[in-house]
Amino acid sequence: MTTSAPLHVSQLRLRNGLQLEYAEQGRRGGVSVLMLHGITDSWRSFEPVLPHLPRDWHVIALSQRGHGGSAKPPTRYRTRDFAADAAEFAQALELPSLIVVGHSMGAANAMRLAIDHPALVRGLVAAGAFASFGDKAELVAFIRNDIAALTDPLPRELAHAFQMDTLARAVAPGLIETMVDESLRVPAQVWRQAFAALLADEV
Repeated sequence: MTTSAPLHVSQLRLRNGLQLEYAEQGRRGGVSVLMLHGITDSWRSFEPVLPHLPRDWHVIALSQRGHGGSAKPPTRYRTRDFAADAAEFAQALELPSLIVVGHSMGAANAMRLAIDHPALVRGLVAAGAFASFGDKAELVAFIRNDIAALTDPLPRELAHAFQMDTLARAVAPGLIETMVDESLRVPAQVWRQAFAALLADEV
């Protein structure tokens, strides 16, 4: 059984002024793994996985722009914006070539990172990945009916229903409420822009 490595949550300011929150464990110089969460989530969506990873891996779970404890700029929530942030983040920490793990929106961002910055990516794990989102009728309807007109404060019922709809199977007690809380940290304008960008972007 793998013994958990110590986990540290920090902030890093990029050259563009954007401040990003990230959780880090393992030793620098080990296999470098960058984890990118899904839409309205944060680094905490990977929290249940982190204790099971080898102690000698250098693992970073990033809260992407607009999410978690990271900065929430008023614009720029396209796949290429998230990928550019990840590239600048990796360069700022002087990370070697990365294994990038992405989930849903994070998978699209990870694929865009590999396309735009191939020298940074040595391997890619894409969970719940799609090459495009605009051809998903249920998602298009959800964005049109539930997201496009969102304002603050966000209704907890919406965040809870969204998190429940993303599950493939039951999760540990308390995790859903944690992720609902994380979703509610994301302002309505980020929900609107990030979801709209999913429909516009293709990897």
